[in-house]
Amino acid sequence: MERRLRAINTWQMTGIGLGVAWSFLFNAVFSKLPIVEKLELRIQDSLTLLHKPRVLPSEILLVTIDRPIHKPEHKFYANLAKRLMDEEAKVVVLNLPNSLRRPLDSTLENSFKDLIKKYTHQIVLVTYTKRLSQSVPSALSIYYHLLPFDDKKIKPLISPEQVHGFFEYETALQSLTSPSRQANLAGYFVYVENIQETQELKSVAVLALEKYSSPLGNKAFTQIIQSKQTPLTQTAVGINFYGPAGTFPSLNVSSFCNSASAPLTQCSAPTTPEAQKVRNKLVLIDLPREDLVSFGVSSPFGDRMTVAEVQANLIGNLMTNSFLKTTPEWYDYTITTLGAVFFSLILTCGIFKNGSQPTILLKSWLSLGFVGGYVIFSVLSSWQGLIIPLAIPILTWIGTGVSVAICLLFWQKQQQLIQQRRQLAERQAVLSQTRKLLHRVAADIHDGPLQELKLVMDGVELLAIKHPAINPNPLLDRLEAVGRNLRDQLRNTRTMAEKLEVTPELQTGLDKGIQQQLQQLVASGELTLKIDAHLQPLLEPELDSTWIDAREDIFRFFKEAIANVIRHAQPPNGTATQVTVSLFQEGTLCTLIIKNDLPEPKPVILKSTSIRVHSGGYGTKVMTTIAAELPDGYWERVRLTDGGIQVKLTWTLKTTEDKTQNSSICSRNN
Repeated sequence: MERRLRAINTWQMTGIGLGVAWSFLFNAVFSKLPIVEKLELRIQDSLTLLHKPRVLPSEILLVTIDRPIHKPEHKFYANLAKRLMDEEAKVVVLNLPNSLRRPLDSTLENSFKDLIKKYTHQIVLVTYTKRLSQSVPSALSIYYHLLPFDDKKIKPLISPEQVHGFFEYETALQSLTSPSRQANLAGYFVYVENIQETQELKSVAVLALEKYSSPLGNKAFTQIIQSKQTPLTQTAVGINFYGPAGTFPSLNVSSFCNSASAPLTQCSAPTTPEAQKVRNKLVLIDLPREDLVSFGVSSPFGDRMTVAEVQANLIGNLMTNSFLKTTPEWYDYTITTLGAVFFSLILTCGIFKNGSQPTILLKSWLSLGFVGGYVIFSVLSSWQGLIIPLAIPILTWIGTGVSVAICLLFWQKQQQLIQQRRQLAERQAVLSQTRKLLHRVAADIHDGPLQELKLVMDGVELLAIKHPAINPNPLLDRLEAVGRNLRDQLRNTRTMAEKLEVTPELQTGLDKGIQQQLQQLVASGELTLKIDAHLQPLLEPELDSTWIDAREDIFRFFKEAIANVIRHAQPPNGTATQVTVSLFQEGTLCTLIIKNDLPEPKPVILKSTSIRVHSGGYGTKVMTTIAAELPDGYWERVRLTDGGIQVKLTWTLKTTEDKTQNSSICSRNN
């Protein structure tokens, strides 16, 4: 039972280890596969609709550039922003075209410099960047040339952080961490114009809301900005889109500027009814139509949004506390690992047939229940605005379960093959043991009863010759007794041949077998001496039938030696108080020692296989025979100087590798 429980625990621990390893592998692979990431993105886009904001913020207005602008555009954008300020727009966010990134003649840029100098607390310049790196500050090219400088033109009068806000964009969306799904509220950058210093820059949404300075109450963005426990640079929120493209109210620049010229040159027309729509608004000026081709972003609704629309959705989320929350990476790894461990335990249960294990049907229901419960939990979380990965964990669990099952089945087959080889080796060892025992019994019959029978027959013959009148009946009685002895010996031989098998206690090792034999002797009351055991596991070749056969002989040697201690040294037959049993290995040399503390006056060597002994008991003959048949076997019984008798058996134990090397050497020599 203990052995079976130990095997079950081994299988379960192995399954858990395989599950954890496979889960890390599959999670790393699936999180990088574009097809899986797109599947996860579609699922989450569908689930986030459960938490779709219902109230559209009225404070946000988009201004679209629907007509070409006369180049250079500096003057037009400066006039447009000033016109919006004159119509009492509270904040203007400028998404400027690429042409304004290049420095021009300072006289053309003066209009912008004057605008930024006058409306510093109402202007936000959008600087575009790719997805932020968490380890290395990103290099950012800002509108450094549009900032007003001091008279010496050495240092800008307004720091870039006051008017610049970054916006992450990525046109090829692959996962939920894409900038159009999850936005960082701040980040560390080095400016291309000044790479010596690292600066912290806020996102467009945060900077615009700070400048909007409206009493928003206890809103989410205020809590995040003012929080001291969570730095702003470590905060990322999920964008919860209000609807498809065109959801936010917009104003065409043509209707606002009321300019008749085909390419727009300036925006200084008198006030129109459309202009009143910008009053007290947070206005986002979108990119020109020609730039939107390269800056368009895919939305969860299947269409493409402009950068100003994505910014408007994020600003609206922060205004109304409706942004999506995302789980940290440690949660994703934890839930994936726990699921893998669960499936590994489900698979490892029921490996062994003997025992009450869950059926396949029960396992299937448990697995489906676990996956279904996680799906329900994910749906409820999405309803509350918490994004939980769904496709990647489930695919990882399925891949882990299949891989663990294949590994365990393969391992089980290997264990079955090893067990079959072990059983074959044990059967060969049994045959060898039977052969040796038959030889020993035949030798005992020849040396004992047969010799006695020959002497009796010779005596009968002499008596018949010399004394014909003597009654031969006593001699016949002796012959009958000898016959019975012979029959008993042969019957014992058949009984041993039928019952002979590999000792079960030795299957876990010679040291374990000796330990169990000592425990059985103590439990039965046969051995009452104090036991001092020093049993070292040997490097046993488990599948070598020759060693299994030799192990049986060594175990029989030990039983004969401990039986002698019980019969001759243990009270009441002796005065010993302790028996010491030692088993150890040094290289290929193994030693078994059975020692007791029976006092004797002086040490004298009693027995040794180096001298042929014709006398002695049956046990001594067995021990001598066993030692002679072991590789380099030798045994001796000695009296120790400090009192006590020691029986020592030594032999050579070669592993399978040693035998393989020896055979290869012999083949090379041949």
